[in-house]
Amino acid sequence: MINKIIIIIMSVLYGAALITGISNSKNYTDFNSEENKLEHFEVGIIEGSLASAVTEDLESRLTEQSAYILKVKCIQNVELDFLCATEKVEVVDVYKGNNIEKGDRISVIRNSSRLFYNLQDFDSINLEFVNVMKPGKEYLVFLEKEIYDTGVYRTGDSIISPIFMYGEAENAIVHSEHDDGCQSVPYALVKDNEFFVADEEALRIIEELKYNMIDSVIERNRC
Repeated sequence: MINKIIIIIMSVLYGAALITGISNSKNYTDFNSEENKLEHFEVGIIEGSLASAVTEDLESRLTEQSAYILKVKCIQNVELDFLCATEKVEVVDVYKGNNIEKGDRISVIRNSSRLFYNLQDFDSINLEFVNVMKPGKEYLVFLEKEIYDTGVYRTGDSIISPIFMYGEAENAIVHSEHDDGCQSVPYALVKDNEFFVADEEALRIIEELKYNMIDSVIERNRC
């Protein structure tokens, strides 16, 4: 029940922010030609209390409700398409899902991924507390649906993006310096992280989720 309430609240907040972002569309700048394009933005960081709440039963929900469970390899740096981030990947293995095969190249967008321009006197991007996929790295992804036969697939409803990198990453613990309680930091501070976390508890919870998800998928698909 608590997960449904949190998702509804976050959806309302994102909707309000999206309206604000559209009203400020005149400020839109195309950063795609820049190597470090994300460093123009701040990203949200998650605390342990929220991580604990939103990961409750998440493993079973992702496994049961995702239309596609895939192992993919990132083939290109993220692209910023006006109000969202698009990540291009090649399918390495199909654990669940029809009409998609190894070798297919698809694009992934996150369910609540949005770019907000001058929303709180700074530009921000919602990456759902998980860093963008990096070219050459492999990931386990949980996708909800393809968008109108475009080859673009959206992740399902989850406050934490269901994109998990194979292998380990160093995750720096960071703290917001905003006086108004806004839990965000410059992307440059967490660009090498896999997860954007504000404390050790959040990191422990999300890393545990990651390894449980990867291990369970491997076990279910073991020959």
